[in-house]
Formats: sequence, structure tokens, C-alpha cells
Amino acid sequence: MVKFFQIKMFNPAEDEIDFESFVRFSLFCFKGVFLTFNPISENADLNERIIRAARTSFTRLCLLAFAVAIMLMFAFSVTTAKNFVEAAANIPNAVTVLLIGLKAVSTFSRREEIWSIFEDLRGMFATRKGENVKYKIKEYLDGYHNFIKIYATVIFFVFVPMIIPVFLFLWKGEMKLPVKYWYPFDPFVTKNYPIAVTWLDFIAYTCLVFLVATDSLLYSLITVVAMEFDILTMDFDNLRTLSSIEKIKKIKSLTERHNKLFGIGEKLQVIYDLTFLYSFVISSLILCFIAFQLASADGSLEAYSFYVPFLGMIGGQILLLCFYGQKILDSSENVANGVYNCGWEEFDSNLLKKQFVLIIQRSQRPKKLSAMNFAVISLSV
Repeated sequence: MVKFFQIKMFNPAEDEIDFESFVRFSLFCFKGVFLTFNPISENADLNERIIRAARTSFTRLCLLAFAVAIMLMFAFSVTTAKNFVEAAANIPNAVTVLLIGLKAVSTFSRREEIWSIFEDLRGMFATRKGENVKYKIKEYLDGYHNFIKIYATVIFFVFVPMIIPVFLFLWKGEMKLPVKYWYPFDPFVTKNYPIAVTWLDFIAYTCLVFLVATDSLLYSLITVVAMEFDILTMDFDNLRTLSSIEKIKKIKSLTERHNKLFGIGEKLQVIYDLTFLYSFVISSLILCFIAFQLASADGSLEAYSFYVPFLGMIGGQILLLCFYGQKILDSSENVANGVYNCGWEEFDSNLLKKQFVLIIQRSQRPKKLSAMNFAVISLSV
């Protein structure tokens, strides 16, 4: 199973690389919460419709559980916490669940629009047969996989402390909860503890899956769009090697692809506009509370082992978001260089030259992702 996971998910053969190679990991994660993106067929039978309804209901149950978890954590901080430090210790957890919940809601509510982007990008891969761009695609795919493996590993280690209480209870009978919730019963009574720890692990599991799945999906889509802009730059640059008739045909398809990529970029902006904003705002709040907890830890190994990976997770997702935002900005801007180097001076048609000027002008206003127009998503943020 491990061998299959490594080969098919993170190390596909060069001739097997397609659009699915970029989104396979995130779709695999979404299966963990039974979320799917492809719309159900109009000809689907009753069995398929029941299964789809059950999957949708489970996802909605997870989102409802997030809301309940946030309220129970805040309720503990207000009613049960012994002091301010203990009360504040729960705030990063509650706000993190809020952040993940908002990402999950955005993805779930926009799943049909995300599927339309899948179809657009899949279509671009299908029309590129025979083009000498395999090394560029492999380079982008390997880069994406390397980043996402590191990010997913950091997130996994953040959630490891959530499952430790189960083993301690089974092995030593020790009852301990790393995240504090308000319960309408005493969770440290033997008959009640399994209920409390099951709730804790259910929330931890769904948070882990949704966070990895939603972030990896966003990063994969931005990666593919940035890659397509880079390939478009190469195709413009290679126009000089074609005959006059081939150039005219090729220019038309490249112009259409350029327009389509900007359209896909706009779709991404519309879908993730609000997500970008609260990712920055809420992550900033979490970082402040984690810094406070680390300052109050007094050298506690338990606190450092939990909050340091937590800090890496929150900082990592902001860094990756800015990195990929910069990537799409740079690659869309570089199209102008490909057009300028395509040998336009050898063209006889003034109409084509004017078309090149329009493409260059549009590329000089590169595709930028923004957080509700408050800030451009880039490394300069």
C-alpha cells in the first residue's frame, strides 16, 4: 500500500502525468470526509443519489461539529478555566477550528465552480499532446509535491498529541485531554472519558483532513495556472521556429489560451476571495496567541512540543499562500517576454502585430490574487 501511494500519488511516470496528477492528493484527502466535486449525473440511479446525499450530509455534519466545538472551547475558557493563562490557551485551538471551518465551508459551497475549473484545466492538458513541455510540467509537479509533503507532515505532527490520550488511557488508565472543552458531564469519570476523547479525536481528525485537503487543492490549482502561463510563454517564444501559415494558426490558439487563463484566474479570485482575507486575519490572531502561550510556558516541554509545530503550521500556510500568489503573478507577467521574443518584427500582418501589443499590455497587468482587494497575495505581503 505504501509503495502504491508513493508511486501513484507522488511519483507518477513521466508519460502518465496529467491534470489529475496535481489534484490527486487533495481529492484523496477529501475522500476522508466523503466530499466530492464532480456533479451527479442526471441519469444517476436511486442508489447513487442516496450515496451522494449521505456523503453531503456527512460533510454538513462535520461543519456543524466545527461550530459546536468552537462554542464548547469558548465556553470552557469563560466558565471553567482556572486562570487567564488557561483560558487563553484554548483560544488558538478555537480560532484554528474557526479558520479550518471557514475554509471547508467555502470549498463545500463552491464545489461546482471548483469542478468547472477542473474541467477547464483538464481540457488544456488534453490539447497539448506532442508538445515539448514535459520537463516543465514535471518540474512544477515535483515542486508542488515537495512543498505539500513537508506542509502535510508539519500538520500531522500538530495533531499527533490529540491521539496520545487514547493510548495513555488504554495502557495506563490515565485520563488527560490536550484540548479543553466544556462538557455537560465530568469528562474525567471512567465511564464518561471515552465519550470526551472520542469527540476530541473526531474534531481533530476532521480538522486535519479538511485543512490538508483545502490548502493542497488551492495550491495545486494555483500551481497549474502558473505553469500554464509559463508554458504559454515558451510557446510564444517558439513561434519563430514555425512557418508563416503555422504561425498564424498557432497565434490564434495561444491568444485564446491566454484569455482563458486570465478567466480561470478570475474564477479562482471569486471563489477564494474571502478565504484569502480570513486566512491572513485569523492566522495573525493565532500567531499572537501562540506567541503568548510560548512566553507563558515557563520551559514546559509539553507546551513547546505542541505550540512549536502549531506555529510552523500557521506560518507555513501563510508562507505557501504568498509563495504561490507570487508564482502566478510572475508567470502571468512573463508572458510579455515570450511575446516580445517571438519574432514579431518578421510578421507582415499589422493586425497580428497589434494583437501582440494587446497581449503584452495585458501581461503587464499580471494576474494578481488579492484578499478582498485589501492586499495582493505575494511575497511582498
